[in-house]
Amino acid sequence: MEEKTNPTIVASVIIPFNQKKYLLLKTTKDDLWGYPGGKIEKLENLSKGLQRETYEESGIIIIPKNLIGIYEHKSKKKNHIVNMVFYGEIIQGNLKKPDKKEILDIKAFNYEEIFELYLSKKLRPATYEPLEDYLFKNQKYLLEIIKTLNL
Repeated sequence: MEEKTNPTIVASVIIPFNQKKYLLLKTTKDDLWGYPGGKIEKLENLSKGLQRETYEESGIIIIPKNLIGIYEHKSKKKNHIVNMVFYGEIIQGNLKKPDKKEILDIKAFNYEEIFELYLSKKLRPATYEPLEDYLFKNQKYLLEIIKTLNL
């Protein structure tokens, strides 16, 4: 019988950077590009966890503006991942140099470059689809749909 585990909740953020470019990070975990973000800790507020992860990885402080969508996928280790992808804006800070322990590179890409990364299978899951949903379907939800109760 297969062992059942709870899904891992992660949050990531599409951050516009310069003109029509979006910030991506290349991680040591899988050598793939993806948005800043990461695992939400037990009893951690979703927005605060997203801000913490983004700051730890990139050195910038963001404010989430909209929820783009919730994307489920299976990790390479066959774990169930639920990724809440937000659109956010930089409010403070400067990009830090990658620490090389977790982050190999930090770079801004335009849509065409991200599409090329997608075609060459160099993107993490829940990277290309949310950008398409945001740019071409105008998919975005007000943050008020997320209710925090008794954390």
